Amino acid sequence: MPVKVTRSDALTKIRLQAASDDSTVDLDLTTREVDQLIGELAEMRAKMAPAHTGRISDETAAPFQADNLLWETFPDRALRGVVLALNHAGLGWIALRLSRAQIEDLVTSFEFSLAKLMIARQAAETADDKTA
Repeated sequence: MPVKVTRSDALTKIRLQAASDDSTVDLDLTTREVDQLIGELAEMRAKMAPAHTGRISDETAAPFQADNLLWETFPDRALRGVVLALNHAGLGWIALRLSRAQIEDLVTSFEFSLAKLMIARQAAETADDKTA
């Protein structure tokens, strides 16, 4: 069933078209309806096979980049850890509940990534010095 999504004339709606051999469905969705659909699709996709892999590659991932990236952290209401919320222009707020162990792993991951970044920059500077 081919699905086509286009922006309608109004900036506040999109048109979703789904076609099968014997019928076509056209829906004009508001931003609230799109947000609800995205949430429901994400929940369903999480239960589908094959599952997304547990690894991401910096070669295959297209990172979201913005000068105005927003994030918030606050204690989990259930007192089990901290909530990390990231704001994505298309997805809105994505909130993740992290345990203390996950937070410590995340901090360690940042530290290792920053160390690798420093090593890569130093290697690039050395290479530039040799070619100059």
